[in-house]
This record gives sequence, C-alpha cells and structure tokens, in this order.
Amino acid sequence: MFKKLYPLSKKDLLIDMGSGDGVVLKVGAEMGAQTLGIELHPVLSFLSRIRLRKIRPLPRVVCQNYLNYKFPENTTVVYTFSDSRDVEKIFQKVQQEATRLGKELYFISNAFDIPGVKYEKLYHSFYLYKVKPKN
Repeated sequence: MFKKLYPLSKKDLLIDMGSGDGVVLKVGAEMGAQTLGIELHPVLSFLSRIRLRKIRPLPRVVCQNYLNYKFPENTTVVYTFSDSRDVEKIFQKVQQEATRLGKELYFISNAFDIPGVKYEKLYHSFYLYKVKPKN
C-alpha cells in the first residue's frame, strides 16, 4: 500500500495511531522509515515491542492515548486503521499537530474517508490526505 500511495523513505517518520500488533510499523521500518506506534492497550504495546525488537531501524512504541500525544518535529506521515466515528477525531488531531508544527503532514486512513475533506489519492480502501497547517 505504501509503495502505491505514499512511498516511504529514510527521510520519513511514520506514526501509526492505534498501532496494535505493529504490522504497519514493521512495513514502514522495512522501507527505511523511522516508525512510531501509539497504542493505548498495554498488552498490544508490549506484544508489538517484542515482535519488532529485531527490526531496523527499530520502531518505537508508546503506550498512550494518541489524542494526547505531541508529534515529533520530524513527523511526515500519519496512518490509522480506525472506525468511522474515531477517524474524524484522529484527522482533527493530525490537523492540530500540522498547525503546531507549522508544516504539512500526510494522513492515511484505512477503510474510512473523512466527510467533507478531499483526499489526494485513493488506493483500494486507503485514503491519502495532505493536511495543511491552519493559519
């Protein structure tokens, strides 16, 4: 999916909001990107750390509510696979962080589009958005 929608490279920091078992982090790291997973569930956070321990560059996993997490300055792309009621909240969070960081971020939503927001690309069920800072 990343190869078609947003080709990751060493210059990218991919954040997976609700990173679960870490599969997206693994794919991103294998493409050379720095990866950061934010997962609220402590067991999933622990299991993903174990699963990812041999991957380089080493993905980082934080056990925290992603809506309260400040994105690192080098963030370039944010991914989520969430349900329809949460994806709008996540998009708003990405918008806030783009504004705070003063730069565009890319947002990928798996399975759900953002009502009223035009996407840049669509690949199967993956929507890519360019999120610009608000003035």
